[in-house]
Amino acid sequence: MADVTFTPDKGSHNGVTVTRNSSLNVVDTHIVRNNGRMLLLFEKTGAGACNVTIQTPAKSAGLDVAEQVVVVPATTGDVAIGPFPQNIYNDMNGDLRFTIDDNAGLSVAVIQL
Repeated sequence: MADVTFTPDKGSHNGVTVTRNSSLNVVDTHIVRNNGRMLLLFEKTGAGACNVTIQTPAKSAGLDVAEQVVVVPATTGDVAIGPFPQNIYNDMNGDLRFTIDDNAGLSVAVIQL
């Protein structure tokens, strides 16, 4: 299992051509520096749905905050997730971390708003 870091594309009033990353592995943890205004755009063309699990290292009253799981539907899945408040989603390095359970036909674009 490896940590894979993505560099976000920066949103613009003039528009931005986003980079679609399709080399996602189910055994990796995917990392994005989170400024609280990040957006993950998932697209799925493969036959199976994909669960994206976004880690939440935060605690509330000493209890762990439940991780967020978002389903990207099979074949026509096009899902935007975010933004991510830093106090809930950031680890001690200021990073957002997510994992996936299916990578067939899956891509993600990371956008800083």
